[in-house]
Amino acid sequence: MVSVHTAFDSAIPNIQCREPECGLAEMFGGISQSVQTDMTTTIVSPKEAHQRATAAVDQGFEELKFKTGGSVGADSKYINHVHRAAPTAAIKIDASQDLTV
Repeated sequence: MVSVHTAFDSAIPNIQCREPECGLAEMFGGISQSVQTDMTTTIVSPKEAHQRATAAVDQGFEELKFKTGGSVGADSKYINHVHRAAPTAAIKIDASQDLTV
């Protein structure tokens, strides 16, 4: 009996979409025309991080992800370089499970 319900649950929207010739994705809220991604970089020097952040923003990235893994003080200096290079970008920090509370 469950399989009959499932068949109808998928068939009815499919039939509804055939008449106006829309896809199921459009029926349930639309499809995105773009995908936003971030620029991820490995652990580099603060100067290199600054250069990479500047280049990424120049290429249109709005989100930046930087790997960290040194001491908290060194990581803080590193991320400050990134922030100065890209003050409007969203910055994600990936400590690769290196930090503990």
